[in-house]
Amino acid sequence: MGKSVEVPTSTNKSTQAPQSRFNMLEPINILLITMIISMFWGIFMVISGCIIRFFSFTLLNGLIESSKEISTEKKFAKNSAGQDVTPLMTEAKTMPDIGDWLFVLGSVVISNGSLTIIYSLLCFIAAFKDLKIILAGDIVLIFVTIALLVYIVQIIYNPFFGFHEIAKNQLTSKIQSSYTIESGNNTFTAMMNSIMVLKQCCGIRGAGDFKNLTFIDNTYSYPEKYQFMLPTACCKSSVFQGESERKIFRQLLSCAQKGLDDAKNVNLKGCYDEVFRHIQARHRGWLSTAFILMILISAGQVGLTILSMLTTGPPPQKIIFASVPTVDKRDAAIEVSMSPLYAPTPRAPVYIVEDAPIKVILKKTFRPYSVVSDYPQADPKRIRSTEIW
Repeated sequence: MGKSVEVPTSTNKSTQAPQSRFNMLEPINILLITMIISMFWGIFMVISGCIIRFFSFTLLNGLIESSKEISTEKKFAKNSAGQDVTPLMTEAKTMPDIGDWLFVLGSVVISNGSLTIIYSLLCFIAAFKDLKIILAGDIVLIFVTIALLVYIVQIIYNPFFGFHEIAKNQLTSKIQSSYTIESGNNTFTAMMNSIMVLKQCCGIRGAGDFKNLTFIDNTYSYPEKYQFMLPTACCKSSVFQGESERKIFRQLLSCAQKGLDDAKNVNLKGCYDEVFRHIQARHRGWLSTAFILMILISAGQVGLTILSMLTTGPPPQKIIFASVPTVDKRDAAIEVSMSPLYAPTPRAPVYIVEDAPIKVILKKTFRPYSVVSDYPQADPKRIRSTEIW
């Protein structure tokens, strides 16, 4: 029976096939270099998505970073009873409930980054193991990540994209259900006021987003109720200026009560578009370069992956000559069975191997032979031997 043995490689350089050299211009090598770039991009996208989804209040703090100064300037928005009709948020420690649109955006960014990391790792595995089925799966993943990249680019650069309409609808609904004149513990009101004052805007789409706003003035012994058409935060900065605190406070009440009837004192632009333009102006340059570059790299990776599948194959085999000791003092004929090559038994045994040590199957083949007996006379007990008497 055959047995499995391990055959070491020969160190004789003269009998070994020449080594193949690394070729930078081979499609598979270029593909692996681009995959390293994709790996770093994927990590960046996962981190960015986690910030958007779980730590979005840090982005809000960057947006309202000037609120502390404005809060000091607009101290006259309070009446003598200490009631503030324009409460501002100076620092966010948690993100107010603004709908699930930001959660969806973060999930899309995380998904893009995760898939990019996965297909980059799979490409390395496929390249070193020569598994073309994995390369085929990579092509599918790359197409999915390209689709997600295009979706994100649409969100960043197209203000009329459907995602923005969904976000505006959710925020408008939140304003109509949660916004109040006095914030108390209502962080959403303070957040909206800060954005409206800083960006000189009103509401999400405009001043018409607000309905049924009331304010009860407790300055006097008999509380006085006011019906506002819009928040005082929608009033232009000139309304917050005056000779006395009482006059400024009355100007704010008048502006909020008249609303669009006194349009010259009201900021008419919607805040969603203003914040959108602020983000574009601040990040558009490097974001444009990064996203366009990654879309082009991903598209190139599809072509390189297909080309690699067509050009790569099993590594060339080496022919190494080795001698085999005799078995039981007899000559040995050895058959080396390897797929897809088969080496017949020569006088000098030949092993056809790849990178040693490898396992080959050695099969012993009996070859009859005879020798002259050392015994002086025939021995019946040895009559069946191969000795010549």
